[in-house]
Amino acid sequence: MKLSLFATAAVAAAFVAAPAFAQDVAAPSNYVQFNIGSGIAGQSDLDGTLAGVGSGSADVDLEAGLFASIAGGHSFGNGLALEVEGVYAGNDGNDEDVQAIFGAGSDASVSTLGVLANAKYEFNTGWHNVSPYVGAGIGYGSVNIDVDGLDDDQGGFMWQAKAGVVIATNDQLAWDIGYRYLRFPQYDETAGGSTLKVDTGAHVLSAGARITF
Repeated sequence: MKLSLFATAAVAAAFVAAPAFAQDVAAPSNYVQFNIGSGIAGQSDLDGTLAGVGSGSADVDLEAGLFASIAGGHSFGNGLALEVEGVYAGNDGNDEDVQAIFGAGSDASVSTLGVLANAKYEFNTGWHNVSPYVGAGIGYGSVNIDVDGLDDDQGGFMWQAKAGVVIATNDQLAWDIGYRYLRFPQYDETAGGSTLKVDTGAHVLSAGARITF
């Protein structure tokens, strides 16, 4: 709810404060952007084998959790931009799903901290100060799996796909309202004949501020 109110306020402020200018081809520029939001939904797919017992798989739905990122990039002035983005995302597992797998009283969480190289394309609509965009990125991150206080970290490949809208207030400041699908690094551990593999993806909504220089 707080994220929705913040996003609404950002959109309203941009429309009120910004001049009605069309986004013609701009000069190349650099920028930094700060995003805050929530992983509103997602799922961890678990596959495991317990030595001497058997194997199985289960899905754990994710509760809403914190998302934050900071990016630095270069816009080529033709809609294309390349950037490097550091991200954090953390979610708890749905209690009922976790307890069905690990037993009554169990809880679990999954989080990742990573760096991605992104490519984005911003469409020049010629309408007021609004530009929709699409983008994707690949990178490396560290995923943490925590079940009943027993936790472990592993590093690995991660990726994302995103889309949203940029609302410019002026030549230096713009608001970003976005959605992204973030795929965490895979967790894969083998110990004493037992294995556990966890694949996690999260749907993220965020609001951000971009400063161009």
